[in-house]
Amino acid sequence: MAHNEESGTVLHAWDHYLKEASRPPFQLKVSDDETITITNPTGAQTHRIAEGMRADDSDVTLMGLCGDQYPRMSELLSDAPYEVTTALVDDLLDHFGFLTDVTLVAPSGKKQTVRKYRDLQDLLGKGWKPEDLFPTSEPNGS
Repeated sequence: MAHNEESGTVLHAWDHYLKEASRPPFQLKVSDDETITITNPTGAQTHRIAEGMRADDSDVTLMGLCGDQYPRMSELLSDAPYEVTTALVDDLLDHFGFLTDVTLVAPSGKKQTVRKYRDLQDLLGKGWKPEDLFPTSEPNGS
């Protein structure tokens, strides 16, 4: 990024954005002879991922995440238990930076921060609540 002192404008470089967004591919070893390589999703794929996440549709999300590898991934997952799909989608979302940390509070008051959906669901099922549901300070006059 270059700054022009005279005009006060900032020149942004496309290559900077590309470098900043670079992530290693997600590699899934299927067998000794096959490894599926899933590259960082493009802007178009990201729209599909968002669509799937809004609709809570793991297949649409997977389609967006996997791009041209989707047909092979769909074939592999067609006979696998559903939990395999949700775990794989969770790991892909995490790998490519689509997930954010969520802090939960147990009924005992203990706090834990999780990122993956399956970890979040597990703790919610045990009575944990998102931290932002609890007041951060006592009300005035108490």
